[in-house]
Amino acid sequence: MKTKISTLVLLMALFGTYAFGQDCATSTPPLVNDVCTFNTSGNFTVPAGYSVTVSVQVWGGGGGGGSDSNANSGRGGGGGGGYSTSVHTIDASMMQVSTSVVVGAGGTPSIADGPTHNGGTSSFLTSSATGGVGGTGNVGGGAGGMGNARDGGSGGSGSSGNNSGGGGGGGSGPYMGIVTNMNGGNASGATGGAGGQGNDGSDLQNGGNGGNNGASGLVGQSPGGGGGGRGTGTGGSASGAGAPGRVIVTVTAVTPVELLSFSGKATPKAIQLNWETATELNNEKFEIERSADGRTFSMIGEERGQGTTQQTQAYQFTDQAPVAGLNYYRLKQMDYDGQFTYSSVTAITFTRKGAINVYPTATNGMINIVTEDEGSSLVKVFHINGSLMKQQTFDGNSLPLDISSLPNGTYLIVVETSSQTYQERIFKY
Repeated sequence: MKTKISTLVLLMALFGTYAFGQDCATSTPPLVNDVCTFNTSGNFTVPAGYSVTVSVQVWGGGGGGGSDSNANSGRGGGGGGGYSTSVHTIDASMMQVSTSVVVGAGGTPSIADGPTHNGGTSSFLTSSATGGVGGTGNVGGGAGGMGNARDGGSGGSGSSGNNSGGGGGGGSGPYMGIVTNMNGGNASGATGGAGGQGNDGSDLQNGGNGGNNGASGLVGQSPGGGGGGRGTGTGGSASGAGAPGRVIVTVTAVTPVELLSFSGKATPKAIQLNWETATELNNEKFEIERSADGRTFSMIGEERGQGTTQQTQAYQFTDQAPVAGLNYYRLKQMDYDGQFTYSSVTAITFTRKGAINVYPTATNGMINIVTEDEGSSLVKVFHINGSLMKQQTFDGNSLPLDISSLPNGTYLIVVETSSQTYQERIFKY
């Protein structure tokens, strides 16, 4: 499995709004402020090698204007579609990812008796907004749809048709929590009511106006405006259709540098580190850091990055002065803008010629003793108070020593070979 170095990239996009019909993809590489606007259902695609965070706005479809066969009164307007906004992270680090986008259709109008014509639900991942309810006869307009995610809001209700005028359709759900007269207006005598005014960033009057006496109701305006109700009369007058919903996906962050591998190996005089990246974006350099205890790190060198590339890159660094025993290494990946993230930690054991190593220095049971001297060696374990707690001889170059039976505390490990004596203090926990 690849290890990911996440880098928050704050680049301003050079591109405007994408509107590629049914499908839309980010640029390659993705840029902050890449925008995909969906007026019909489709797919949002992130290229392989990247992980992006997106802000999503969703409007449901508007309900259609009201219907029944009574020609003597106006009809109610359809409700506006709901609205919601949310944030998602889409991980395409392993392969290209296409995410389904559903845009709800507007409700159809009718002049005959029948059911209400509700707007469709729009959705993206877990964010969705329901469509508005279709209008009815002159009893009242349809209710607005609801949004289910963060900052969700309901669409405006369509209004009732009174006497010979049709009721106005409800406005779509609020934009970023802004609500502006979203409910449709009631008919006044022979005059149709005004559509409810939603707010989609342009202050569009999203609900369709109701029809005057003998006139048709107007369609709702996108995204998600409810259709206006028809006026009286049967001479071709009809209620207005609800407008379709909309989904807008905006890239807010990109995590572009993918670390394929990070490893090292000991040589007789040094430790060689190797790592590979799958992709890079805005990558200035890698700082190599080392620690003797796995907690406190310091920089021992750096390697220049490749800036922006989608080609696999291989890097190598040689630590000419490792410490005896365990050496802990990590990479600090630096962007040109000063942002940075750390890799996971890798540990490599280094043994100098003729040296004796005892590790780890903190353990709950097992310690390792490594020596390059030939012949038999003797290991003694002393409590910090001087008491001899354990001793053992071994032949060869290494011994795994189990001290799990000893009480917790500080001990002195003494290793005696044919040529030297070595001491190391350890802590048993």
